[in-house]
Amino acid sequence: MARIGLVNPQLTYSSWAAPVMRSWADAAIKHGLACLSACLKEKGHDVRLIDLRRLHGWEEYETIIRKGKFDCLGITANTGEHDTALECGRRAKKVQPSMVTIA
Repeated sequence: MARIGLVNPQLTYSSWAAPVMRSWADAAIKHGLACLSACLKEKGHDVRLIDLRRLHGWEEYETIIRKGKFDCLGITANTGEHDTALECGRRAKKVQPSMVTIA
């Protein structure tokens, strides 16, 4: 089965290394990513949720991509997260050019 990374680029509303629980809205990962993760796991795929708000910067993100050796990376984004989502894709392709990326 595939190794899949799912990225939540919610930095627009938060920050790097955000506290785990300022509010439920801050703590919750996007519903769509959570549902997609559950469906993929049910089919036997190895899925990793990558929440930028829990990381300490781009270097840590790139390390996760490198070590994850993902077959596919899915990046979600609302309009306000567009630039951050694009940067996620750029950096992922720099680290692992052959990986399929989906936004």
